Amino acid sequence: MSKKLDITELQFNHLNHGHYLRGLLINEFSGLEKKIERFIVTYFLGDSNMQNEMSDVLLDRLTFEAKRASFKSIIDKRSVKNGFKKSKNNKYPESALFDEIRRLNDHRIYFAHYIMVMPSTIDENIIGLAEFRDSVKILWYSEKEYQKLIADINRVSDKIELMIEDLKST
Repeated sequence: MSKKLDITELQFNHLNHGHYLRGLLINEFSGLEKKIERFIVTYFLGDSNMQNEMSDVLLDRLTFEAKRASFKSIIDKRSVKNGFKKSKNNKYPESALFDEIRRLNDHRIYFAHYIMVMPSTIDENIIGLAEFRDSVKILWYSEKEYQKLIADINRVSDKIELMIEDLKST
């Protein structure tokens, strides 16, 4: 005997799970953003009280993109200081990291600003997010894709943490 789906219950469960997934991704990304802030304040200031003040007064007022660009500028300048020579044919040593940060931020924007949609069928997708610019475009995420995003955010956060430790030791 098959059980008839209660669409109201299905919608409720889908929305709750979707809210959880959105919140988790945004929270993990916020941790990555805080690591970028810590790197910037550590670069400029050794005193932890002044670091906190700089965060409160300056960094909390900047967009994520401004923080990312500042972080990139510092890293690129350190690369040049350590002997890297930029030319048309080469990229800065940490270019891939900044490409990855940009990609992850794009997904954070989707999770923060796009409307969650209900699937018409039950499949491997765990969340769908709809963009309504020019036409409707739905971004579907499977469990595997979602878990990879979370893992990628944590991997980048860990790399930045190592960069902070390296900065403190120099």
